[in-house]
Amino acid sequence: MPGIDSKSGASASPAKPAAASSAKPSAAAAGTSAKTTILYALAGVAAVLSIVLGYYYPTLSTMYGRLFFNPSAWPHHASANLGKRCRFLDKSLFGCEDIVVHGEFAYLAFVLRLSFKENKLTKMHLSGFKPVAPGTLGLSLHGLSVTDGTKPNKLSLAAVNHRKGGSCVELFDHRVGTDELIHKETVCDPLIYNPNDVALVSPRSFYVTNMVTKDSTPNDVKKQLLLAQPTGTLVFRDGTAGQVRKVRDGLHAANGVSVAPNGRQLLVSETSSHELSIWDIQADYSVRSAEPKLPLGFAPDNIATIPETGNWVVSGPAASWPFAKAEGADFAYQVVEPGKRGSPPRKQKPKFDEQEEGESGSGRRWTGHSSVIALVHNATASKDKFYGHKYKVTPIVVDPEGTFIYGASIAAVNWETKQALVGGPLMKGVVMCEWPETVPADEAGKGKGKGK
Repeated sequence: MPGIDSKSGASASPAKPAAASSAKPSAAAAGTSAKTTILYALAGVAAVLSIVLGYYYPTLSTMYGRLFFNPSAWPHHASANLGKRCRFLDKSLFGCEDIVVHGEFAYLAFVLRLSFKENKLTKMHLSGFKPVAPGTLGLSLHGLSVTDGTKPNKLSLAAVNHRKGGSCVELFDHRVGTDELIHKETVCDPLIYNPNDVALVSPRSFYVTNMVTKDSTPNDVKKQLLLAQPTGTLVFRDGTAGQVRKVRDGLHAANGVSVAPNGRQLLVSETSSHELSIWDIQADYSVRSAEPKLPLGFAPDNIATIPETGNWVVSGPAASWPFAKAEGADFAYQVVEPGKRGSPPRKQKPKFDEQEEGESGSGRRWTGHSSVIALVHNATASKDKFYGHKYKVTPIVVDPEGTFIYGASIAAVNWETKQALVGGPLMKGVVMCEWPETVPADEAGKGKGKGK
């Protein structure tokens, strides 16, 4: 029975079901519209992200390639038969960061002399060197340079010394064929604050690289290396005037430095950007860009020159991440105590991960620290000339697992014997590698000049 309205007495009409049913489609339509809006928004975001990623993909791809090792990027022949091509010269040595071949001898940065004829290592006898303070270690050596002295059979040597109280550059004289190393001068300067490598242009004048900013903490070093920040500098020391001045800044982890065999160009490896800078040396020893930066495809460290061919050998880790991790660690180089003769330099135990020795006996190392040794020579192929490539980078040795050349920083070549002497701050031992048959000798070009 219909109800009665209490005020008017009129009959109350029942609710119309049609109105309720019409509200349901309206709510469903609103829900569908909201979902469509969300989908359109997501599609818009995806489109924007695709555009952004497409724009930045080359940069992101380059960064990834710099940070991590890609074995497929290197020819197989460069890593084949390493056990036959390379051998440990001395497993007791640790942390030989730089080596220079000059004539029939090689000079190692802690400080040893190798005779290629006798295949014998001899410790150099230091004289005239005064430690910073009594009871402290005298030398903790890093970068090294050798050039002809002012007299026949005399050489001048320069070495970066990471001593207590601040790093400096030490200058020495040496008579070829002897074990005498006579200290001549210690060069310290506010512009030489984080030296990595040194290149002599005369017995008392040199270029030196600062890899990172002054007073960098280990975390600062990692950040500057991983982000390829342009914080490195190049300075020049004029031995005649006794002055030090900055000649370049804005470098991406300025590392190895070497005078080209022609004596007219300066080479600097920029580790974090995986490039080699090539500059013309001016009359006042300032430098001017000679060529676009040469991409290497790995993190270059030190640079060796081959005077007989006029070309260069660049070595370094295959990727930046292991290198940055190592540089941020608290490890030490070989240290030399002046005045002691005969025994090898005393080792300082590095403070990083311990790993059981494999067949190679390389021992303490960072896992996955692969290395590359590459030859830089004149490009002669028609394709290279068509694209305007003046130089070509040819891999000599690639060690994906770091079995022999673990974190290699230098490969100094004796062209007469076709051997490369390999060292590195993380290597336990010095390694000798034969020049591979897959890199023809005539590919190295022609020309003569001074070594590093």
